[in-house]
Amino acid sequence: MKKEHYIIENKSIKWLAIAGNIISFCEDLMEVYGLDNFYVNEEFYEFHNWNNSEAVVYIPRTLKDKELPHFKEEVSVSFFTTEPYSVIPWRKMYERVLEIFVNNIIPLLKNKAKITNTEHIEFMLLIAPKKVGVLLEGEIDKVRIPFVKTYIMAHTHPSPHCFFSHKDVISSLDIFSNRGLISAVITTSCSAIMYRVDDFTIDDYERLIIISDLIKKGRTKDALLEFNRLSSVKLTFLGAKII
Repeated sequence: MKKEHYIIENKSIKWLAIAGNIISFCEDLMEVYGLDNFYVNEEFYEFHNWNNSEAVVYIPRTLKDKELPHFKEEVSVSFFTTEPYSVIPWRKMYERVLEIFVNNIIPLLKNKAKITNTEHIEFMLLIAPKKVGVLLEGEIDKVRIPFVKTYIMAHTHPSPHCFFSHKDVISSLDIFSNRGLISAVITTSCSAIMYRVDDFTIDDYERLIIISDLIKKGRTKDALLEFNRLSSVKLTFLGAKII
């Protein structure tokens, strides 16, 4: 039977995609110019007051004549000489992305997880830089992950298995290596979320490979200890926690 895929467009998906573009832009600036004093307009950061208007990134005027990374549409740059008012430091965007994901995307996938429970068909949502979400229908107890650039990757498991498989961890590693922000497993009763809090490091890349191997061997507690040693990626659970 042919598996379906659906395009989803809504405010939260569009916001998350633009937020991903902003974070990638600031990470590029930080890497190239060694600066970290960038800001985002408060209206965009707050989300609820954002009415699909332009997002603004404020950067120092010293970069005005420098070559800047390519910016996606609906994001503009404003240069400043003194720290602007009513703005948010760009690093707060990592946590804000997690909040918007939890409040808006998890409920959507929990509905799909009901089908996973009864029919064992898994679903995956990918949020791409082009401001759309792609919902993929998988096969029995699995869903194939396409090799595309995405900021958010979340898929369903049958309840209560809300932890990453060893293959899920390797897929997450690929996502984070390409500036992805969140990888999550969603069930009707609980969720496991890996999310970036900084530029992805080589040490964390290697440690995620170790974590995948530990999970494959059934050493879940050891894998959790390794998760605690990551610096640019954090792990959190919502609902029931694995023991």
